[in-house]
Amino acid sequence: MALVVTLGVVHAWFHGGPGTLFAAHFDTPVQYTGMSFVYQMSGIFASGITPLIMTVLLVLDLRKRDLHVPTGHARSGWQ
Repeated sequence: MALVVTLGVVHAWFHGGPGTLFAAHFDTPVQYTGMSFVYQMSGIFASGITPLIMTVLLVLDLRKRDLHVPTGHARSGWQ
């Protein structure tokens, strides 16, 4: 229930106002340019950086647990 209230009410309070404020202060071409820029950049960063961050976190976790981490190159024992 707390999650529903938090995401349904509090989130709307914080994010409803700025959208209305920006729409009132900028002309239509500027609004659409800003929305397009943010949409495209968020797609690049979310899609491009997230797998890299996840890979780093997994490698660090495997090293912390002292497990084998594949490195992609031949080891001296494998000849």
